[in-house]
Amino acid sequence: MLLLCVGTVFAQNNRHPNRGMDSEKRFEQLVTDLNLNAEQTEQFRALENEYRQRRENDRNSAGEGDRIQMRAKMEKIRSEKNARIKEILTTGQYENI
Repeated sequence: MLLLCVGTVFAQNNRHPNRGMDSEKRFEQLVTDLNLNAEQTEQFRALENEYRQRRENDRNSAGEGDRIQMRAKMEKIRSEKNARIKEILTTGQYENI
């Protein structure tokens, strides 16, 4: 299963050359690396913003709640996001993430 959270995967992978970049620079690097066209870039940016907001809202509303329940919720969000990413990218682009 491919788990893609552009903002977190890059930050967690110590071997990734973009580690330490801010989210906008990471996004621009992703656009370049995947050779996204203008429409894909716009769609991908909107998707990133939508899911970033969803994660923040869920974290803020969870408080000190059940970590297992929160983890399951975040997994569901990542799965939904990955399905939508597949709709934006070509097969070749998706495989290169």
